[in-house]
Amino acid sequence: VAQMRLLQRVPKLGDKLRAWAALKARRIAAAAVMARGKPLDAKGRRQQLEHVFGEEAKHLAAFARRTGRLPSESGTGQAGRSAAFLTTVLQGLRGSSTAYPPALQSLLLEVLVLKKCLSSAASKRCRQQGYCCPNTKRQRQECDKALVALQVARFPVQSTRLNVTVDDGANADALPSGLSLGMNLSLRHGWTVSRTAMERHGELVRALCRLIREVNPNFQFTSIQVNKNFSTALHCDANNLGPSVITCLGAFTGGALYVHGRGEVDVKERFYEFNGNVPHLTCPFKGERFCVIYFSNQSYAKLPAKDATYLKKLGFNWPSPGRSKEDYGPRAPRLLAAAAALPPALADRAGPISRMCKGGTGTKWLSEAARNAKAAGNAKAPRKNRHTLATTKRRR
Repeated sequence: VAQMRLLQRVPKLGDKLRAWAALKARRIAAAAVMARGKPLDAKGRRQQLEHVFGEEAKHLAAFARRTGRLPSESGTGQAGRSAAFLTTVLQGLRGSSTAYPPALQSLLLEVLVLKKCLSSAASKRCRQQGYCCPNTKRQRQECDKALVALQVARFPVQSTRLNVTVDDGANADALPSGLSLGMNLSLRHGWTVSRTAMERHGELVRALCRLIREVNPNFQFTSIQVNKNFSTALHCDANNLGPSVITCLGAFTGGALYVHGRGEVDVKERFYEFNGNVPHLTCPFKGERFCVIYFSNQSYAKLPAKDATYLKKLGFNWPSPGRSKEDYGPRAPRLLAAAAALPPALADRAGPISRMCKGGTGTKWLSEAARNAKAAGNAKAPRKNRHTLATTKRRR
């Protein structure tokens, strides 16, 4: 009954649940196929990534030669994939002219109108990014209070965030531990606020809200994601609307934020505003690290008014009505373009190659791997004769 009510309150949620279940099944199948075969080393993974990148670049070049223009971001199918892929490639080239290896740059040169696009549609998404450091005495005091509240809080394992791990949660020692405070999606109640969790971590919630209001009082947010000692793989935030603000507290070294097209950004005790829809990851670190991200959920208008009022009383700066999210295209080609531009020291943070294939599930790659595994199995096992099988059944 609860599931039926949820399906009525959240449109198309049933399709999303079935898609998530299918995605999980395909990733499990991919892990099984890889387990039966020989594990790839760093060189093998890089060759696999360059092969998939080259295929996507060839699709883009073929579209440009066939139509005489670049694909539109509002396109569907392969055109939409190519548009998202190109936008992310341009972000990488803006960050560094040598972001991609020479082998991949030669593929991109096939698109003759690539340079013309650098100052047009792709640059519209380039948001001015910068730091906001706690300089005043009161801001530093709020940072200290927030750190104390973080240190005494308990952080459970978040099994719903395995998509930001390097290996889809296969390593039990690297599972994400954290808290999702504010607006969330519940399978029982739809878009709602877990008042039990908010009351359990009331002091932490109020401290984090005071901190962001003291540092950046005009920033609007509906949710706060807190990660403890967890390093995310290359990913794009799915439900974020507009910019996000990130800061990290604690006694640690390393742990910078890597943003595609920008590079590594030091966020220790600094507040950095960035676009979570651009591929990003966490650099390796040592020590105790608390990462706090403030963002707005794209479905904030669907939250019941009583829950929005409850969050406002706690200190959430609720977004103004009428905001909508831009169309960034599918995530798989964006992750593929960003993974190819990763520096060698972060190459192992790209995540499974199945996330970067068509549909983000690796369907084509999985089918090819399954066919190869099946062919290898058939070559080893002798084929049985139908007559022999029928004779055996009659004897039984």
